[in-house]
Amino acid sequence: MSSTIAGTEHSASAVHALIEIGFCSPTKPLTASTLSSILNLEKSSVSRLLKKLVLADEVREEQSREDAREKTLGLTPKGKETLEGIEKFAKEQVGGALEKLPSGATPRMVLEGINSYASAWRAKRLGLEISASSEDKHKRMGGEITVLKGYRPGVVARCLDMHMRYYSQHHGFGASFEILLATGMADLVPRLCEPENEVFTAVDGRGEIVGTLWVDGNDLGDASKVHLRFFVVDEMVGRRGVGRMLVNAAIKFADESGKECHLWTFRGLHSARKLYDKAGFEIVDEGLKSPWGTELWVQHFVRKLGGKTAEENGY
Repeated sequence: MSSTIAGTEHSASAVHALIEIGFCSPTKPLTASTLSSILNLEKSSVSRLLKKLVLADEVREEQSREDAREKTLGLTPKGKETLEGIEKFAKEQVGGALEKLPSGATPRMVLEGINSYASAWRAKRLGLEISASSEDKHKRMGGEITVLKGYRPGVVARCLDMHMRYYSQHHGFGASFEILLATGMADLVPRLCEPENEVFTAVDGRGEIVGTLWVDGNDLGDASKVHLRFFVVDEMVGRRGVGRMLVNAAIKFADESGKECHLWTFRGLHSARKLYDKAGFEIVDEGLKSPWGTELWVQHFVRKLGGKTAEENGY
């Protein structure tokens, strides 16, 4: 077996590192610590890996503006060229393989198989138990995931976990973001007993929380408005309509309370943006801001009272 992959002279870990560094948000570049977590490698191994990539003129290191103890990572012109080659190689390999699928097989079937394999590896690494029978049942019963209203034990911890797994990996968010989430939820939980506040959880057939969306009727200081907060869906159940179910439940709650919905997010979350558009939200303000500890192109969405839901718009 070759020690290098993707048409490069680099190891699998090095190629993975180049991909993660290259596709990271330019407003929040990766650090060695974050990369270590993403690659699931010891910091010493990542340090040696980065040293080789820097010597090969593929990666550049710069002093972090946020933490003098850290260095941010970026690709050099050579590194960007290497990444383009990796992408081209991957497209050629995948495209060529898909053309050879036997009769009756589809790319969708391949994707489902890869997702199942990835799920199994994640479960192994985290020490989770996943029974084959329940996974098969999940596939057969697309409507098995249900949205429940009200506090459930563990919802804060699960909401935090899903947020940090996604945003640390894809956007490099760290401790400051987690602290903001934790304090925000700690403030809202005691207020869930009040009629203007609520939390909706998406729960799978095993009773596991796989998505959340919180409604805060006090945060904006206006009785005619609610703030939709802490919206997240586990990547393991993506493309099953979980986000749509949560958003529809929340806006139904707001409509019945006679209030318009407000939410804040940032540019680049394309699936969520599509859902917001279909659910009747409109952007009323956007600009470079730092509400979550790092500068992002923040967008403020509003859905007027009584608009159509995503389902009514055919989504």
